[in-house]
Amino acid sequence: MISTLIPFVLVTLLIANLYKYNYTRDVFNLVDNSLVSISQNIYLYLSELDRATLTPYYNEDFFATLKHIKESSGRQSVLEQRNLDSNMSFVRYTREDIAGSIIVAGGDCIYSTTNMVDSSVDPDYPFPEQEWYREALALKGRPLFVSPHSQDYYVPN
Repeated sequence: MISTLIPFVLVTLLIANLYKYNYTRDVFNLVDNSLVSISQNIYLYLSELDRATLTPYYNEDFFATLKHIKESSGRQSVLEQRNLDSNMSFVRYTREDIAGSIIVAGGDCIYSTTNMVDSSVDPDYPFPEQEWYREALALKGRPLFVSPHSQDYYVPN
């Protein structure tokens, strides 16, 4: 009985410990791989948003149009609106989770595009009073990604 029981218990303990060790190692590897994958996805998402934000800076026509609109007190012609729409179309179609883009200068909206049907920016909306607007000014040209929020600056047409 001793010659059978002792080897059986030793083999059972050895197999149980080996299984526990391999299982724990596999779980740690899977968790580590999941975290690496999640961090890479977040990095790629932020890089894509950064690219979408910086792309207009490489287009001289875009800035010339914005400058002309600003100098004409925010009034824009149909041609200027089309120019801005064509230059900003990449932002609109880059990702489904980008609800829209808005360009505000001097507290006035000079360009807006949104996926909300039949709405436009409220011309009397107090942009300078908004926290995200003040944060954007404090960043001095660096991009600001605003988390999902109430878009109360859009009103139905």
